[in-house]
Amino acid sequence: DLHNVDAFYHQDKDRYGTTNNDGGHFAAEDISLFDASFFSIAPAEARAMVLMQRLLLKVTYKALENFGTPLFRVSGPKTLYFVACFTKDYEEMQRRHMKLAPKFQFTSASQTMLSNLLSYFFNMKRPSITLDTACSSGLFAVHLACQSLRMGESSMAVARGSDLILSPDIQVEMSDMHFLSLDSILTASRSVPHSRLFS
Repeated sequence: DLHNVDAFYHQDKDRYGTTNNDGGHFAAEDISLFDASFFSIAPAEARAMVLMQRLLLKVTYKALENFGTPLFRVSGPKTLYFVACFTKDYEEMQRRHMKLAPKFQFTSASQTMLSNLLSYFFNMKRPSITLDTACSSGLFAVHLACQSLRMGESSMAVARGSDLILSPDIQVEMSDMHFLSLDSILTASRSVPHSRLFS
């Protein structure tokens, strides 16, 4: 785990500066593992890449592979990418220690590059979009992808979502506003308050 959830947890939901939620989905694998050479990325650039970029490349490649789609079919002007992203933990963590920040921090840590990097690697010739509409980002990315297909803007559209909670900051901030589930149970009902859960 990249941060100790228990160190920030307090059962009193009104206690400022703590989180009233100790649940969530925690990655079982080492999310920093990345074969940069497979994606033709120089080591210096790879060190600066946010972890979400690495995961997006790996998962998108795997999804296309599982779907039986060869790379030449997604190359060119007929494929659009829509990437949803809400958090910026890795970028903010790197900027806390600017003397240790990698050379390509400015470009590689940008949320804009989440979609642009996919376009570059898969040789897309159309615009790629990174969007942030908070909790609805992933759903809105799917909406835009479907819309581009219906309107004939593309023959293939890829919608991805990428978020990683790497520090307690946003969890504490949202707890202070009573946004998170008190019992670590996620519900889709609008009638149930405090039903959000991080994963």
